[in-house]
Amino acid sequence: MKWIGIIVMVGCAAVADLPNVVMIMADDWGWSDIAAYRRHQGLDDPIPTPNLDRMVEQGMMFTDAHSPAALCAPTRFSMMTGSNPYRNGMQWGTWGFTATSAFSTGRKHVTVGEIAKTAGYRTAFFGKMHFGGGIENYEITMPNFPTSYGFDYTFCTHGGIQDSPYLYFENDRFVRIDPSDPLNPSQPGVNSNTVFWTKGNYTIPNGTGIIQTGKADNPNQHEGIGDVYWNSSQNGIINSKKAAAFINDHLDRHPDSPFMMYYCAPQVHLPHTPPVDFEPNADGTPGVPPNVPVAGATGGSSIADVIYELDLQVGHILSALDDPNGDGDISDSILTKTLVMFTSDNGGLGTDRGLPDYDSTGVLRGWKAQMEEGGHRVPFVAMWPGMIETNSVSDQLICGHDWVGIMYALTTNSMAADQAMDCANILPILLGEQDENVPVHEFMLHQSQNSKLYPYAIRQGDYVMFFDQAKGGGPLYNLADDLGQSTNLLEGGGLPEHVSLSNQLHTLYLQHDQMNDPRTTTAYMAPDVHPPLPNPAGFSLVPKAIGSSAISMKSYSGADVSRPVEYRFTENSGHEGGTSSGWQTSSSFIDDRLLPGLTYSYSVQMRDALGHVGAVSSVFHVTTDTNSAIFADDFENSSDAGDIAAAPYPSGIWHHQATEDWAWDESAADTSVHIGDYGNLAGKELRLGWGYDEVVTMVSTTVAIDTNRTYTLSGSWEMDSTPFLPLGFIAGLAEFSAADGVLVQRLTPDFHVFGNTNAPTLGDTGTFEIVLSPVDMADAGIAPGNTLGIFFHHDDDGVLYSEHGSEKGDVYLVDDILLSADIDGMFGQWLVNYGITGQMADPDGDGVGNLHEFALGGNPTNPGSTGHAPELGTESNVFRYVYPRRADSGLNYALEATSNLLSNDWKTGEHIELPVAGMLDADFESVTNELPVSTSQMFLRLLIEE
Repeated sequence: MKWIGIIVMVGCAAVADLPNVVMIMADDWGWSDIAAYRRHQGLDDPIPTPNLDRMVEQGMMFTDAHSPAALCAPTRFSMMTGSNPYRNGMQWGTWGFTATSAFSTGRKHVTVGEIAKTAGYRTAFFGKMHFGGGIENYEITMPNFPTSYGFDYTFCTHGGIQDSPYLYFENDRFVRIDPSDPLNPSQPGVNSNTVFWTKGNYTIPNGTGIIQTGKADNPNQHEGIGDVYWNSSQNGIINSKKAAAFINDHLDRHPDSPFMMYYCAPQVHLPHTPPVDFEPNADGTPGVPPNVPVAGATGGSSIADVIYELDLQVGHILSALDDPNGDGDISDSILTKTLVMFTSDNGGLGTDRGLPDYDSTGVLRGWKAQMEEGGHRVPFVAMWPGMIETNSVSDQLICGHDWVGIMYALTTNSMAADQAMDCANILPILLGEQDENVPVHEFMLHQSQNSKLYPYAIRQGDYVMFFDQAKGGGPLYNLADDLGQSTNLLEGGGLPEHVSLSNQLHTLYLQHDQMNDPRTTTAYMAPDVHPPLPNPAGFSLVPKAIGSSAISMKSYSGADVSRPVEYRFTENSGHEGGTSSGWQTSSSFIDDRLLPGLTYSYSVQMRDALGHVGAVSSVFHVTTDTNSAIFADDFENSSDAGDIAAAPYPSGIWHHQATEDWAWDESAADTSVHIGDYGNLAGKELRLGWGYDEVVTMVSTTVAIDTNRTYTLSGSWEMDSTPFLPLGFIAGLAEFSAADGVLVQRLTPDFHVFGNTNAPTLGDTGTFEIVLSPVDMADAGIAPGNTLGIFFHHDDDGVLYSEHGSEKGDVYLVDDILLSADIDGMFGQWLVNYGITGQMADPDGDGVGNLHEFALGGNPTNPGSTGHAPELGTESNVFRYVYPRRADSGLNYALEATSNLLSNDWKTGEHIELPVAGMLDADFESVTNELPVSTSQMFLRLLIEE
């Protein structure tokens, strides 16, 4: 069998010819926790793992496989994307339930689910996430859970069994545990189905669940919301049953399509809570005796029993593949059509297994979260009967996220330059088509935990070198001679060749350790037959109104090897002013000739340089404001001028001014306004104060203050610290000198305090709005020509205008700032959009004034476009007069009649106005009026007024 031949076939084969793919990832599973791995090292194997041993016997075992990180959450980003953890700018992982989704930070990171779907795979995700993307309202669909990034079916928990919320989510919706059917959570849950779980042990008939006690400085850290019937001991049973059910359902309903399943078991992470019986009765109670006993089965500690339990979960999945209908007859087996893989998110725990001479990492040094081999060298087993040689062993240096490279190859997707940046396609290794001596990774970067002495490392060939927290050089080891890493080759100065090698490795590491640094692997290339990913396209920043006349939006960046990727934004409502972009290389679009108070609708799609056009995104609807925008900032492309000691001060740029009444940042090293992607609000935000006292951040506009106008300042906020003092933040409008930009006076009072001043918690969000009216400005003494601007005041100690050392009060983020002014209705904005003035003026000389052009849908700059003309006619002794009426325009339309043009005796009510039967277009109603036909003459006119 030649894989090269299969590659060609896959590229043009029917969907049904593609193999199913199952990736099973354990949690905290050591290099030597599979019995077969222990036997390979000459060690005893007291914990039975018959199902994983079967995979080894019927497939390939890798001896030099590594997790992308030595810790859970960072690895989980990489296993979904094929890129190292630092590629999304959050190197140490996305841990929080409500954190920004790991796949939309930095840029759009295409997931393995999205890759699989391009070739027709039905995709499923099970188990532990640690991706963020949730919100704390459990009665709605989570906004950025796995179905948002490429999975058709999902059944998962945010933090496995270790952290709240202790809830199951099916297709991104909380599903409650039904005590009458406890092993199949499937009914939508509501907030009242939850309780607050405190630390402790909770025993049910089939096991004891645990809510862990946290670290000494935070013993309650694992307490939190969970299902009323949550019990961690049943998690593995529930997850694996759901996975088996998915396989059966897929074969029944989608027999001609392949599936891809990513199964992330929370075991064997703490808490170690084995069930009594892995095959309990339907009501959740154990058999008597247990049908498949787990707790106590190994004779070791609870973690030893959980190792055995995870092997049973693997068995559930293998059985569903080998005997889908469960009748004992394997003639319907799909194992020969399925690639099954197993690995771990990081190395094993140092926890005692309660068995003599048992170490989860075998002969390796170190454990989970450490830089030594035991922290990240993990098992990797691949089984594909008939395709992978049985009982085969590979010593290739690989990484767990190389399975993403496999999916690129199977689906004939080329890797874009900024996607899957650190994985390799290992299919040729699995299928015996690549020489063992030809490495798939020329080098590999490792990371442990940021608090460790050595958080970073690089591996090349047999050598591995560590780096400290400042990325300075550390120990160098030769793993070929010293797998236990007992001898630092640089100790005492080192041999010249080792010093030279360490310098080379250090340079190589620093060339690849940042988010946008070059790839560490060669991108897999295939004939480009796919449109850009994600497909369908989507919005990274959904359409958002900027005042009364503009809407801004941004697409996800398209990933495609055939560049440049182009974007087409389409306005779908048909309302006047709404325009589509046409194909463009920019992923951003602003539609800026809109009318106030109307709802516009937008979608986006992408194509690559070869003309492969992707599917259209979902349509987003947004309504323009009724105020005109003066200044808007979503901070995506904002710059700042930092702290400025003296005038002149710039306009349009955020900065700090040093004055007698408030101070700039206390730290001499901290001289910048803080703009970045800090919290859970979309994209970047402005962070206020940064923990310092009496910091005022401001921006002035170039718009002169009109004391006859009403101004509105609005935006959103998020709490971004764990506060000692619940103070909120002051927002307001101010007068700035037109001459030098100095803040002259605050025009809104300091009691406009926003945020949560009651009981704030990290992650709280809200909005704010301030109105400045002509009455407010009447006695302010505003100098003619001076401009309007915005300020935010951060008071850290609760004593306003009193400079003080930091008391670590609350710190806030603000976003989506909009400063707007009232306008003269829709017609007023229409005049602004065309750059004209005057109701009766006729700039195009067509005899129709501006007001009538607006009222009838004409173009005041084109004499050939006067809008919708009224229609008239007679039928069955009824005279009909049909005219267009602009909806929601604020205009008054009146049909008047007279029998004598010389009398000027125009009357209303001479006709019958019929109910509106339809629209001429998105903006104009068709208004039908009827008058009886008589022998006397009748004259009509349509009067239109504001």
